[in-house]
Amino acid sequence: MVGNLHAQVNDYNFWMAGLHFRPLIPTNVPQRTTIEVSGTPGEANEFMRVAINPQFGYSFGMIVRKNFTQRFAIETGINYVRRFYQVDVTDVDSAVTSSVDFGLTGYEIPLVALVYIRLGEDFYMNTSLGVSVDFMARSIANGTRYFDNFTAIRKVSGAALANVGVEYRSRNSGTFYVGVTYHQSAWPIADTKINYFRGSFQDASVETPLDGTYFTLDLRYYFNEQVGRRRQRW
Repeated sequence: MVGNLHAQVNDYNFWMAGLHFRPLIPTNVPQRTTIEVSGTPGEANEFMRVAINPQFGYSFGMIVRKNFTQRFAIETGINYVRRFYQVDVTDVDSAVTSSVDFGLTGYEIPLVALVYIRLGEDFYMNTSLGVSVDFMARSIANGTRYFDNFTAIRKVSGAALANVGVEYRSRNSGTFYVGVTYHQSAWPIADTKINYFRGSFQDASVETPLDGTYFTLDLRYYFNEQVGRRRQRW
C-alpha cells in the first residue's frame, strides 16, 4: 500500500513547457491620469508642463512549469516586453501643446510559486506570487520641432508579481490558460528628460522617472507532452 501511494505522488512530479501572449494594460487606464511634471517657479523652465501617459503594450515569451504535487508548482521563463508612452509638452504662456510617442523594449525573467484549486473535472484555478528580474534593452531619443526627448534606461530592475487565472487541461490537446497578472516595479525602469526650445536662445528642460508597473491579460498554451515520469489524470 505504501509503495502504491509513493508511485502516485511521483506521477505529479514533471515539467511542462508552453507559450504565452500578454496585452499590457498601464495602471493609469482606470483613472485616466498621467505623470505630470511642471517647470520650477522662478527658473527658466517655469512656463513648461510635461505629461507622460503610458499606453497599451504587449509581451510574449516561453514558460516552463515544474509540478511537484497535485496542488503546488513553480514557474519561470523569459518574456519579451514592449512598453509605449505618449509625451505631451505644453507651453503654459502660449497654450501650445506638442506630442510625441516612444517605446521601450525589455526582457523579464519571472519566478513564481503556484497553488492549484480544482474547479471541475478538467478545470483548475491557480494563484501565484513571485518576483521578476527585468532588463531594459536600450535608451531612446526622439522629439518634435519644439522639443527633444531622451529616455535613459536603468538596465536592471526588479518587480513583484501576483497572478490569478483559470486553465483547462485537455486530455490530448494540451492546457489552455486565461488569467491576469499584476507587475509592480520595485523602482523606476528609466528616466526621461525633455528639452524644450522657444527660440534660438530660450530653452528649458524637465526630467522625471518612468514607472514600469502594469496589468496584463494572460493567454497561455502548455504543450501536452510532459517531461519526466508519466502521470495519472489530475
